[in-house]
Amino acid sequence: MKFMKLGSKSDLFKDKPNSTRYVDCELRQDLVVNVGDVRFYLHKFPLLSKSQRIRQLLREENGEELRLYDFPGGSSAFEICAKFCYGMTVTLNAHNVVAVRCAAEYLEMREDVDRGNLIHKIEVFLNSSIFQSWKDSILCLQSAKTLLPWSEELNIVSRCVDSIASKISLDPRAVHWSYTHRKITDQGPRLRDHRAPVDWWVEDAAELDVDHFEMVIVAAEDVDGEDVISGLKAYAERWLPKSAEELVSEEYLARTKSIARRLLKLAASRGCASCGFLLTLLKIVVLIGEDGMKEELLTAISLQLDRASVRDLLIPSRSPCCSAYDLDIVLDLLKRFMERYVGSRDSEHGPPPQIVNILDGFLAEVASDGSLPLSIFLEFAEAVLGLNRASHDGLYSAVDVYLKAHPALTKAEKKRLCGIVDVKKLSTGVCALAAQNERLPLRLIVQVLFFEQVKAAEVAAAAAVSGSGEELLRAKSLSGAKIEEGRKETERVAESYTATQLKGLLLAHKGDYFVATERASQSSERSVDSLGQDSRLRRIFDRLWGRKTGKKGSERCGSPVSSFASVIPGRGRLPRPPLKPGRHSIS
Repeated sequence: MKFMKLGSKSDLFKDKPNSTRYVDCELRQDLVVNVGDVRFYLHKFPLLSKSQRIRQLLREENGEELRLYDFPGGSSAFEICAKFCYGMTVTLNAHNVVAVRCAAEYLEMREDVDRGNLIHKIEVFLNSSIFQSWKDSILCLQSAKTLLPWSEELNIVSRCVDSIASKISLDPRAVHWSYTHRKITDQGPRLRDHRAPVDWWVEDAAELDVDHFEMVIVAAEDVDGEDVISGLKAYAERWLPKSAEELVSEEYLARTKSIARRLLKLAASRGCASCGFLLTLLKIVVLIGEDGMKEELLTAISLQLDRASVRDLLIPSRSPCCSAYDLDIVLDLLKRFMERYVGSRDSEHGPPPQIVNILDGFLAEVASDGSLPLSIFLEFAEAVLGLNRASHDGLYSAVDVYLKAHPALTKAEKKRLCGIVDVKKLSTGVCALAAQNERLPLRLIVQVLFFEQVKAAEVAAAAAVSGSGEELLRAKSLSGAKIEEGRKETERVAESYTATQLKGLLLAHKGDYFVATERASQSSERSVDSLGQDSRLRRIFDRLWGRKTGKKGSERCGSPVSSFASVIPGRGRLPRPPLKPGRHSIS
């Protein structure tokens, strides 16, 4: 911190009871000056030599006692001015220089009164030191808040703002002064010997009053929009509440609403209202119950929802509520976002694909909330399900998280929950996980196993085709017909089994399933025509579900799921594959 010392004489000011200050010297005090609650016993001559205001007041009142009303800076600022008049040593710094400058202006301590007077010396100190320093400019502007309107009339506020804004606009490589930056990176706290980050200024600027902060942002015209948003986020984090417990009074609530409005207006005026920042404000608005501003934010956010992050969308719900996060607001945002594509040119292509990943991630986060009802989860999941999606991997992850967080779900509830997942749109890796997931209903596992076999058959069929493109298309067509036929039959058969019977079959033939998958993917010597007559799908399912004949090349049943049909209750006896000892428990 920069400072300036004035004067060389010892400090002779002493205290007396009842808020009295006096100069301890042999000469009798002949002037009493009242500043606020403090009485100063001084000498006329030193003050008359420096202050035009004291001269005028003594002429008007013709007495030995003066009262200085509404004195800027109070008794402490007056005492510094009085010591300067006596030639005593005083120290000026960023904390007191604004108050002393305003006090000197009140006392009219100008150059035409005495050469080298206090106003001139303070102005030199401000221009040469305070406004050249980053932190001193911040401190100076903070102290100016309590000295209005004097600090504004003397252009101290505007000069501090210009000083701060000019430094913010500099290239970070030119920053060589001290600044506050507590952000933690992956490598730990930032080191001061490295180049300053682009947002080096935000934490110091966030300490300013909202009026002064707004003035600084408006004056910093050359700062990029992203850097402005960093500053707005830091200010919101510093001054806006994070929970309802922080709203301790009506005054604080009114101040919070004012700051939120000012920040939104500021972001809009600079054209840098990012989705993340708007969602930060939305969380505050939901907390304080500002419905008018909430509607404005919802409209603005819905225009760029695809740029949001999962963390931004986690909006805490207001109590009383049945869940930790407000899904209704996100659902409202999604509906508004989708309305843009209805009847527009973009309706043919649908919404951008990244919105699916964002909402799947959000659904997986809120699914871990143990108090989230299934009906609310399904309502949101079905809305997300309506998006144009190529994969259900994210949706499966959300369902799995919900099953883990809600172990008490009934079989019917699990069936409803897992019904939103389309196993045909699961990737190979997710299918492998799902096939071994004990939390899933057994019928869903059957579907996963079936479609994994189908995918393996398609791979083998494509590898077997070595002729023309027409043969490849014919192979795919035949395979597709078999897939659809097998899918319908598998679902019908799976429904006819009890959970206990299904689990017994799965445990018995799980090894055969993986063997069949590998063999099907390695076989490449079959021709295209053989797909129509002796389908690989049939051979795979004979190995997975069928009866072992003990003969190589023995005749198989005629349809891909004929072995299933042979064990349907009412048509035959359910096979009882041998299980290892200790594996009979089905739970």
